[in-house]
Amino acid sequence: MAPRVFKGFFLNVIFCLVAAQSIKYGLKGQEVKLKPQIQEQQPDLILWMHNGMAVVEFNGKEEDVYDLLKHRTTLDWHSAELHLTDLRSEDSGLYELQLYMQKKPYSYYYTLQVIDKVAKPTITCETNSSKTSNLSGLLTCSAPQPDIEYEWFFYGNTQPGPQLRIFLDNKHDERVYSCRVSNPLSNETAEFTAKDCYSDESSPVVLAAVLPAVVLLLPLLLVLVAGVVIYRRCYKGWDNETAEDGESQLPLKSHIKGKAAEYRSDILKDFISMVYFCLMMHKTLNSKLRTQSSLQEQLLTLIIV
Repeated sequence: MAPRVFKGFFLNVIFCLVAAQSIKYGLKGQEVKLKPQIQEQQPDLILWMHNGMAVVEFNGKEEDVYDLLKHRTTLDWHSAELHLTDLRSEDSGLYELQLYMQKKPYSYYYTLQVIDKVAKPTITCETNSSKTSNLSGLLTCSAPQPDIEYEWFFYGNTQPGPQLRIFLDNKHDERVYSCRVSNPLSNETAEFTAKDCYSDESSPVVLAAVLPAVVLLLPLLLVLVAGVVIYRRCYKGWDNETAEDGESQLPLKSHIKGKAAEYRSDILKDFISMVYFCLMMHKTLNSKLRTQSSLQEQLLTLIIV
């Protein structure tokens, strides 16, 4: 019997009992069974449809399975139960069962949602400041699947939601917080130790401590390097000049003094230029450092508030 003829047969029946629609969940790659509550004898006619398309049909003698779920479905002729295997995302949707028993039609509706098994969540910690006094952390639990529920467990307490605010004692805080993510068919749990919040803060703290020292020492280092370069340049030039004077055998005292004065003048000019450059760089770095510190203080104020 063609599906459209079978469907038309039910549409022409005056009396029809419709069961309430229910939601059924199935894990991707697993199996699911859609079973109506039938208390009577074996149905005379059975038709299962998925989103309006025929899946399997039984006319009381023969069974026809259509391409939509072929090789992945089994029909129980007595209970009209539909068994689906190797579930895929495209199997989600509305399933309609049409029965005919004792000259009465029955309709059942199921909404199937094929979902993924939840992955193990990850937990991160963001602290409100780099100080160890009155330090708090914001724990964030995350998982890749959509439409999942989050729940925190700590010291016999529970709290829903993906985030949890905690207060930290010290870098040896051994308190453990657990986050569980779940969907209707699976769940996973991850744990986080409070002391791990400090490891996330170690890099900013070290940077904040080292940066001022670098700003202060960098100009001195540049001056030192400049002095060495100028010193080597001066004496290299002086040696070349004295060698030329020796070869020409004109070691005039006045000539030597004049050259020395020229080199001293050049050294002084280069040194003054280098010092000025270092001072300007020091001023710029200090300005940036103060700006960064101000931004950090504003950010911490916003977080605390």
